[in-house]
Amino acid sequence: MTTQEAYDQIQAFFSATGASLSMDANSQCYYRHPDNSAVRCAVGCLIPDNLYDQSFEGDAVGAIIADSDPIAQLFGGIVAFLGDVQIAHDESKDVVAFLDRLESVADDHGV
Repeated sequence: MTTQEAYDQIQAFFSATGASLSMDANSQCYYRHPDNSAVRCAVGCLIPDNLYDQSFEGDAVGAIIADSDPIAQLFGGIVAFLGDVQIAHDESKDVVAFLDRLESVADDHGV
């Protein structure tokens, strides 16, 4: 996956009607929300169903890339971008704020 492809998928996912950040009431972020697996974080929306593992929860994207060869093959070349996207997601108060921050991250990475 390229940085441009990741950006396009994330932007489309969070621009869809009804999109929400994948966080619980305590601001804990999830790749896939435990109450609704359709609710995903910015990196989680890129992980295909057949590669997702619940053990990813609680780990930063760099850790899941290091621990999973299939995820490393998918994301290996864009880990810095995804790390910045993950921070932008986790620190945003809502989808609108996240999309603004996503644009800044994309600019920083030449997308």
